[in-house]
Amino acid sequence: MLDYKIEICKINDAKDIFLLEKKSFNKPYSVVTIEDMLKNSAIIFLKAVKADNGLSGKLIGYASMQIILDEAEIHNIAVDLSLKRKGVGKSLALQLIAAAKEKGVKRIFLEVNENNTLALSLYSKLGFEIVSVRQKYYGEDSAKIMSLSL
Repeated sequence: MLDYKIEICKINDAKDIFLLEKKSFNKPYSVVTIEDMLKNSAIIFLKAVKADNGLSGKLIGYASMQIILDEAEIHNIAVDLSLKRKGVGKSLALQLIAAAKEKGVKRIFLEVNENNTLALSLYSKLGFEIVSVRQKYYGEDSAKIMSLSL
């Protein structure tokens, strides 16, 4: 069983977030952009860190979401490739949803590459529904816009 905990990200997590971002996305945010996001009080940034095997504190995943009035948008959820399908992404998503509810958010949006079947499956299981498609948003791939009413 994977032993990890979820914590609030701090500014000194920016480089580790960037390294995971680079491995996870074709167009990663820069370290400077991540630092700016971490400084923004409207953005919730969470991290999953390893809690066993002498690797305590090692970042294994992160998630970010921006809240604007009573709506929120999940920017990214990323998990170390070697630890996918172990519940880390789901835990991060559930924590974001809980934080959104706590802040009075009524609806959460996100976009996901149409070919990212793992993410599409996870979000569907969490109750998100496809509300729109942005054709060729990721080059040749389209983005599915999903929404969850709280």
